[in-house]
Amino acid sequence: MKEEIKNAKILEKTVRRENGKILKRVQDDMVVQGDIVVQDDVVVQDDMGMYGHCERMRSNPANYFARSADKVFSLFTSHLSQRCAFTLAEVLITLGIIGVVAALTMPTLVQNYKKKVVETRLAKFYSVMNNAIRMAEAYYGPQDTWSDYYETDEYDDDHNISYEKGGKYDTHVNKYFAPYLKIAGSEEIRDVAKGLLPQKVYYLADGSAFSFNLHENREIIFYPFNNIKKCLQRQQKDIEGSCMFTFAFIPTGSEILEYKYNFSNGMQPALLLWDGNEDSLMSNTTKGCKDGNGGYCTEIIRRNGWKIPKDYPRKF
Repeated sequence: MKEEIKNAKILEKTVRRENGKILKRVQDDMVVQGDIVVQDDVVVQDDMGMYGHCERMRSNPANYFARSADKVFSLFTSHLSQRCAFTLAEVLITLGIIGVVAALTMPTLVQNYKKKVVETRLAKFYSVMNNAIRMAEAYYGPQDTWSDYYETDEYDDDHNISYEKGGKYDTHVNKYFAPYLKIAGSEEIRDVAKGLLPQKVYYLADGSAFSFNLHENREIIFYPFNNIKKCLQRQQKDIEGSCMFTFAFIPTGSEILEYKYNFSNGMQPALLLWDGNEDSLMSNTTKGCKDGNGGYCTEIIRRNGWKIPKDYPRKF
C-alpha cells in the first residue's frame, strides 16, 4: 500500500520528453503541453490566460468550439470560467455600426407601421359608420327619406356662410350616428391654421377621430391618428390622403350632381366632381391623390381592399 502511494506521487512529478516538447502530467489523463493543458488531444485550459484563450477562439471559432464540444469539464479544468471580453474600440465600432443601420432602417419601419395603422383604422371606420347607418335605417327608415339630415347653412350680414353657430351641427350626429357608435369624447377645434374652418371632432376608442364638414355636413373627415391639430397645421395640399381621409354621406338629394357617385350609397370615399375616369383618381389636378390635394386618395385605398398600394404617392 505504501509502495502504491509512493509510486503515485512520483508519477505526478514525472517530467518526460516526447517529440521534442516538454510534457508534465497534471492528472492521470491530462498533460501540460507548452502553455496549454491538454486532455485527450482537446484544449481544456490555457496557461496564456484570458488573452491567449480568446485570441485562439477568435482566430478560428469553428475549430475551437468543434474541438471543445465533447470535452469533459471539471471544477479544475473547465474553461467556462474564462470569459472573453471586448475591447473598448470593438464596442464603440459595434455601437457605431448599429447606429448607422438604425438610422437607415428606422424611417422605413415607422412608415410601414403607420401604413398598417391607416389600413386597419380606415377599414374599421368604414365598417363601423356604415353599420351605424344601417341601424339608424332600421329605426328611422331608408336613408333616402332622411329629409332633416342636412343642416341649413346660416349666413352673415355679407351673405357669407357663418360657422359661428356650430352647436347646431351636433343635431344629425346625435340623432343618426351617436346612438350606434362608441364615441369617447368630442371637442370643437378652431383657429388651428389660417383659413381653416372650425369643426367639431368626435374621438373613437381606438385613438382615431372624425368630424363633419360644416357645410351641410355632407363630407365626413377621418383622422387615423390622434394628432389632429398637428395634422391641420400642415400645408393643405399635404393633409388629405396622409393624416386625414375624406368620406361623403349623401342620403338624399339626387340633384346634387357633384356627388352623384356618392348618392344614397351609405358612407363612401368622397368623389366630389369625379369624372368617372379611374386614372383621374391620381391625376386630377384638383382632387387627385398624386397631382391634386389628395381628396381621391381614400377611394384609391378602398379599391385596393383597404390596403395602401405600392405606388401610393403620399407619406404618413
